[in-house]
Amino acid sequence: MKSQTKFWILLGFTAALITGYFLFGFLPMKMKIDQANANMTRTEQEINASIQRIRQIPAMRDLRDESRLTVENLQKRIVVPDSITSAMSRLKSLCAEHQVKIIAMNFSTDSLLYKSRVSGAAPSESFELPILFELEGRFLDVGMMMEHVNRLPFTIGFTDFNMSTQEKSDKLNMEARASIRVSPLRNEQTAKR
Repeated sequence: MKSQTKFWILLGFTAALITGYFLFGFLPMKMKIDQANANMTRTEQEINASIQRIRQIPAMRDLRDESRLTVENLQKRIVVPDSITSAMSRLKSLCAEHQVKIIAMNFSTDSLLYKSRVSGAAPSESFELPILFELEGRFLDVGMMMEHVNRLPFTIGFTDFNMSTQEKSDKLNMEARASIRVSPLRNEQTAKR
């Protein structure tokens, strides 16, 4: 009996030891291992995402540089108040080159520059100066002139057109609304940009 009692006690003690190890040793260890694996997977995903962003850096730098060049080129095409006359002379030369006659050109620089200063706009802000043109020329000549407008050293945008033909003539009259971008900065400040 003693041996049988020892056997059952030993068996109970072994079962308690195995159960204790399983409950207090193995399960918590497995949970820590699972949590560590989940953390490693999450870290690996973050590293892969960072690697993708790092791979995009040269493309992003190229895009940034391209955007800067575009902005610089557009800033060069903004007219300053003391060069509006020169800009309109270049437009007149372009029209003459394509046998298009400017009959009228109406705009008011004084009122718009005053409005820009009084409205509290920052001195570096530019604004659009509206111009109303009345042109005369053959249809193809006017079309060629409009095609070559983008070659001018400033940006001019034509928006509204009203065309009519002249009786007993191959020419047409065209009224057009346009605008140029003007910066209230002086030439020296624009050159520094």
